[in-house]
Amino acid sequence: MNPSALLRLSALPLALAASSLSAQTLLNEDFSDTERATQNLTSSSAWNLLTGTAAIGGATNASNLSASSGGLVYTQPTTGTANTGVTANLVTYFTTAGSPRALADGETLSVSFTLAVSALNSSTAAGTFRFGLFDSGATSTRISADSFGSGGGNFTNSAFTNDGGYTIGFNPGSTATGVTINERNAASVNAANTALFSSNAAVTTTIATSSLAIGATAATPFSVSFSIARVGTSYNLSSTINGQTISFTDTSISASAFDQFALQYSSTSVGTPGTITLDNLNIGVTSAIPEPSSFAALAGLGALGLVATRRRRAA
Repeated sequence: MNPSALLRLSALPLALAASSLSAQTLLNEDFSDTERATQNLTSSSAWNLLTGTAAIGGATNASNLSASSGGLVYTQPTTGTANTGVTANLVTYFTTAGSPRALADGETLSVSFTLAVSALNSSTAAGTFRFGLFDSGATSTRISADSFGSGGGNFTNSAFTNDGGYTIGFNPGSTATGVTINERNAASVNAANTALFSSNAAVTTTIATSSLAIGATAATPFSVSFSIARVGTSYNLSSTINGQTISFTDTSISASAFDQFALQYSSTSVGTPGTITLDNLNIGVTSAIPEPSSFAALAGLGALGLVATRRRRAA
């Protein structure tokens, strides 16, 4: 066979390998261990429930959030003003403390999961559900227990002060419209920054909006995903919720590393009593950057081809 043809055939598998994606799983949580207290990455993580008790008459307690083989279930309290504005935050961490996952150029951090809401109001208010990926801060201060604050419906904690990242806001109701991508500014150190999903303009900036209608069906799981792709000094952001997609390129990024996932629920979009079920949570990083071994192998084939060509000419 012609040596140059042999070289091309030999190099093909390596070229394909060099351009293929490598993947790193950070968390693959299906709650099959039926508990939420243990951090055992990558198969399980510890989950904490954070609410403000004043808005719900002190009715919330740890039993409102439970794990089973069917997923992580938050049950809305049925006393107090449980269906008028209370928020509940479900927070977990997908790396070891002090080691957030930095994103290099060409890498993509992705989260995907399913949600099921037992009873949906057809509210048109956007943002009654929010979720996001964050960096827990330079000091890596983390929430380590359930907490029920004494303030209003939105839980606050100083651990969130320096948490930069991105959030998605939406309402799954049948007639609800509006999906947003929001950037949380880690540098904004003020009282409003102690709420992880703060709506204060100094803390959270809405960088993309759409009139998408999610149109979920009550008690039926729907798919949710969000990806952050590093391209040079920018992020390509994209979220798909029940088949509806919103995307944006952020050229002024707020976090270069991530270790925290959170979901916030506002009861205004859920009937009473309501349950929210989170399941099949997967968080990971993919990269299209070739491995050094691929480069070395291709370089070796190049040298082999050069030798073969020289021998053929000498013959």
